[in-house]
Amino acid sequence: MSPVRFLGVHGRTLAVLIWSGVFAAVISLLLAGRLQTISYGVYAAAGQRWLASQPLYETVTTEGFQYFPTSAMLSVPLAWLGRPLGDVVWRALWWSLYALGIWRLACALVPTRARECFLLATCLSVGPATGALSTGQANLAIAALMMHVCVDLIAKRYARATAVLTFGLALKPLIAVYLLLAWALHRPLRWRLPLACVAMALTPWIVKDSTYVVAQYAACLAKLRVSGSPPGLYEDMRGLFATLGWLMPHTIYLGLRAAAALAVLALCVRAQRVLREPYASLLTLAFAESYLMLFNPRTQTTSYAMTASVAALLAASYLLDGNRLAAFRMAIIVLAWSVNYHTFGFIEFWWKPLVCIGFSALLVREVLVPTQAWRLSTGAAPAVAHDLATPAATPPEA
Repeated sequence: MSPVRFLGVHGRTLAVLIWSGVFAAVISLLLAGRLQTISYGVYAAAGQRWLASQPLYETVTTEGFQYFPTSAMLSVPLAWLGRPLGDVVWRALWWSLYALGIWRLACALVPTRARECFLLATCLSVGPATGALSTGQANLAIAALMMHVCVDLIAKRYARATAVLTFGLALKPLIAVYLLLAWALHRPLRWRLPLACVAMALTPWIVKDSTYVVAQYAACLAKLRVSGSPPGLYEDMRGLFATLGWLMPHTIYLGLRAAAALAVLALCVRAQRVLREPYASLLTLAFAESYLMLFNPRTQTTSYAMTASVAALLAASYLLDGNRLAAFRMAIIVLAWSVNYHTFGFIEFWWKPLVCIGFSALLVREVLVPTQAWRLSTGAAPAVAHDLATPAATPPEA
């Protein structure tokens, strides 16, 4: 059997073995007490305080729990499981969903060679994702959920996309960027998402006293205001500029974020008009994640697990389509995100956002000058899911 044929048959099995092997190695280090679990501990502690009806937020510094009260409610099972079982279950859930999201997108991108695409994307993305797995960050969960939403939007499963987006917002507000983009681009989400988000926000009142819930929402708003202007530097655009010698004031950074948000929306609208599916939806996801990496004021080095999965999938699909130069560029980007400042201290704050700017430039180029394989056929319906969009394999929901 030729190597190409072997990968076509056994690619998925090999990829699953890679994901399972890395997970086993990280969990072994965790149980041996050789990993810091600060990120996971924040969620588990919030679940315990929710159960005890204690205050969730410390509103003086940017540290500690800084998500919606619904996130604390969702963390209650972690408090019940305790440690180390909760640590393992939390990581197993999001690690498996992250890998499954890559598999589902591989099937959407190159259905006839999905196993090969999955294996190639796995080999590239598993490195950047391992850091988030080690710390137990919810960024791995948000990355996984966004990939599954992307697949559902490609297939026009709007009810399920709404449910997953709302669950992600309840878990961590970071998904709001992708939620707003999806809401703006897909008409069937215009009424679904607002209703679902309101229902999500009201859920805590079902299980807790209204006085306690109101107090936690007020404290949450105060915490988000503090967290939006952190005194330290992170792996974002502000950290990059600071490395170059200019500590950007938060007021200017806020204006830059707003301008970038409008630019991302315009690029995504164009992607929906000039690119066919699944590429239009995949690039929308890529733009949302790139924006988060560069303009979220608290981007951490392990947050790049989000962009790494999409870039790895793009590299794999480019290679399978015969575009080796584009595949090489994307692969170099993912490998660059695999390098950590804990190993090379001099790259802190500037390396990963600089690479992300290069990634974003490639995305912009693909939208402005799309490759022939991605371009929407003349006379075809646009990729955006309006009422009269081109029928997909799965019938669209109303």
